[in-house]
Amino acid sequence: MISDGEPSWHAVVSIKSLDQAMGMAEDVIAALVRARVVAGVVVVCDDPPICRMARSYGADVLRDPGGGLNAAFCQGTRLRARADCRVCLVMADLPCLTAELVDTVLADAARHRKAVVPDLAGTGTTMLTSAAGTVTSPRFGPGSFRRHVASGAQPIALDVPQVRCDVDTPEDLRVALRLEISRNTAAAVAMTTTW
Repeated sequence: MISDGEPSWHAVVSIKSLDQAMGMAEDVIAALVRARVVAGVVVVCDDPPICRMARSYGADVLRDPGGGLNAAFCQGTRLRARADCRVCLVMADLPCLTAELVDTVLADAARHRKAVVPDLAGTGTTMLTSAAGTVTSPRFGPGSFRRHVASGAQPIALDVPQVRCDVDTPEDLRVALRLEISRNTAAAVAMTTTW
């Protein structure tokens, strides 16, 4: 719940059904919905089960426009384009994310016009934020952290590995397990042998 004087954030998550685990996506959406400073969550996705799950948390759901991750983030950002709202773009493969961590990162990000959270490798991006009235220019993809910094985003220097731990490989998941994954991801890992 946002109190007077606190930044109002709107979070956008893009979920690709073929490369995102449902458990991780649900944990990310749950963390964003429960975060104290997040006023609303937009999920851009075409996968019906994920869309139903997102709506069950109260998230707005938009159809993926095609054209990749950056186009999807732009689509979600347009829905929340208001002069008084900060925007946070969040990757859906952050199994250690919690509402408290979201609040911590966004409190630091609120000090900057644009901010970026690098992944653990220091080359990718897990979160990109922009202040109210600032154009969000996502440049996700390999090497995105450097591109986001070059576009004016201030790196978030907090020592919070859970927010930087995205999962693209089995080794990434092993790292996440050591950091403590969230409930839905843990249940999915317990039921699968694909990782």
